[in-house]
Amino acid sequence: MAIEWLEWQAYSRGISIRHEYNNTEKRIGTRRLPVDGFHAESQTVFQFHGCYWHGHNCHLNEGKEVNEKRDKPMKELLEDTQRNSAYITKQGFNLVECWECEWREMKKRNTALQRFIATQLRRPLDKVKTMTTRSIVNAVKNDALFGCVECDIHVPEHLKDKFSEMCPIFKNTEIRREDIGEFMKSYAEENNIMPRPRRSLIGSMIGKKIMLATPLLKWYLEHGLEVTHVYQIVEYTPKPCFKPFGDAVSDARRAGDADPSKAIIADTMKLVGNSSYGKTITNKERHRKVDYCNDDEVSELINSPFYRQMNVIDDDTYEVESAKKKIKLDLPLQVGFFVYQYAKLRMLQFYYDCLDTYLDRSDYEYCEMATDSAYIAISGESVEELVKPGLREAFENDKCNWFPRSDTTEHAKYDRREPGLFKVEWEGDGIVSLCSKTYYCFGERDKYSCKGVNKKNNVINKDKYLDVLLSKRSGSGVNRGFRVLNNTMCTYVQVKNAFSYFYPKRKVLEDEFQGQNKSRTGQTVPQGHFERFRDFRDKKSPVRDIYIRDGSQ
Repeated sequence: MAIEWLEWQAYSRGISIRHEYNNTEKRIGTRRLPVDGFHAESQTVFQFHGCYWHGHNCHLNEGKEVNEKRDKPMKELLEDTQRNSAYITKQGFNLVECWECEWREMKKRNTALQRFIATQLRRPLDKVKTMTTRSIVNAVKNDALFGCVECDIHVPEHLKDKFSEMCPIFKNTEIRREDIGEFMKSYAEENNIMPRPRRSLIGSMIGKKIMLATPLLKWYLEHGLEVTHVYQIVEYTPKPCFKPFGDAVSDARRAGDADPSKAIIADTMKLVGNSSYGKTITNKERHRKVDYCNDDEVSELINSPFYRQMNVIDDDTYEVESAKKKIKLDLPLQVGFFVYQYAKLRMLQFYYDCLDTYLDRSDYEYCEMATDSAYIAISGESVEELVKPGLREAFENDKCNWFPRSDTTEHAKYDRREPGLFKVEWEGDGIVSLCSKTYYCFGERDKYSCKGVNKKNNVINKDKYLDVLLSKRSGSGVNRGFRVLNNTMCTYVQVKNAFSYFYPKRKVLEDEFQGQNKSRTGQTVPQGHFERFRDFRDKKSPVRDIYIRDGSQ
């Protein structure tokens, strides 16, 4: 009831009130007195008093002299409440108070308040006690349910061809040699690669007991995927609670574009925006406690059931690593989870609701995809010229939902930092894709990725990638650096097979240049080599590779 009142005060006043459900309770003065709500800009304290708990002399407490729960006279509770109110005003704060009985009367008579509670605070399923799989699916489709659903889901047989180019269900799972196709299976056996199952992030046609955010699940259902069983649901109240933060990041980036003197602020806000959600999905169960001890103390730590490992520092000093006895799981995991679910949703929308709708599949090919970006080979100079003739008008009307506006300079500059739109950040003549996060884009300005290899210590060019692709031999890179070994700082030189020919996330066909999806398929699409003026899906027309990135950062 207190939250209802606080949210109504925030809504009716057009402000944001801090309380225990969106932050922590503000504490006032030297007494560190906790208050129900606080608005920093106006230095206003909001206090909601439950009549029974605060000893109010009203009809709700008629005939009550003592509060049985607190074992205190009602009169004494009222005096305590009045003293706290006086203390708050004495500290210089404005004070807004409401008694429970007053609030109950307001809810009976104020129609605007009734409408606010029904639409903003009450969820459609609040009074529903049991639900079937069908009713849950319908609630997701109708936007009556917002949150997470753990379920079994799959692509029906008649839609597998439609989703064959980009499998829609992203999941972490173990893949075996038997799953990766005959070509890569033979290569793995010849080179003794992946003798045991490997856990990887892949795209798939099926998800077993997979947790999905309802916006993503709704998209699946609208595109024909079927849910066969629901294990559990977690319901949330949908609110754009981080919109001010997202707008602040985008506006800072726009300010940096307009004024070079603000570039450092723009870059800092970019870093803040990109790192903001990562901490929320930290797995604290992997955290360890490290103790440094001598001979007298080490035996007790080693014999503890929480002991994990030990390093010898010197003759009488040891570093002992133990599991924590108590782990406080207090991170808002749902924040990071929803960020990545929305990212998957946006990438699926772009592929199937934009490209696959307006372009013929023979005119484009995904070469590589990450969380917020895609490398696409197209059979023309631009996406616009490849739009199907009968859909050009519809594309022009829908274009602003996918790409930045170009009608005016102001719109173009503004949309460049607008989250959710796809911007061209690189375009060129071709790409050599080897495996996840290992590709080389060449043209007027080359762009490449080689995870795990120091770019300064190695000569990296197109020929290095192409040689791996054509010779079927993995290429190596050299890393140099410092590390501590036996309490001594040492330099090291590491030769690493960083340019791998092996690609297990999708079935690679025997011509080596084309990838194919399967029931267990990957996020990075085909291994191979696309180049301008090369035959492209039986069309002898120019191929242009465009790197498109989503997001304001």
